Amino acid sequence: MMSPNKWEIWLAKVKFEDNPTQVKPRPVLVIDSKRCYIISIKITSHPPRTEYDGEYSIVKWSEAGLNKASTIRCSKRLKLFNSDFVHKLGRLHPIDIISIQKNWGDKTPLVLRIVKILFIVNI
Repeated sequence: MMSPNKWEIWLAKVKFEDNPTQVKPRPVLVIDSKRCYIISIKITSHPPRTEYDGEYSIVKWSEAGLNKASTIRCSKRLKLFNSDFVHKLGRLHPIDIISIQKNWGDKTPLVLRIVKILFIVNI
């Protein structure tokens, strides 16, 4: 199996927050794959919730390999291992990366600041 890389969207086995013994296959955005675990962000088909900061509706969701309109929940950072990843769906479109940076700027949650740094440095 290929290893996940930054900006890629993968189907991964994600543990339920309220019951970590259960897992659900769901798309995730990889933001750092240079550690012993892979930092990812949850993606959902639900629209962004206005009461939460850091939720972004993916504009180019089809081009990113998703089968329906999706939202990145930047507050839902995940630590996953290679064994948690099922298969690659696609790659986040540069338009979406730039929009995330533009919309959240200095008010960006920590996870998005990490994404911004990785995008600028292009590691």
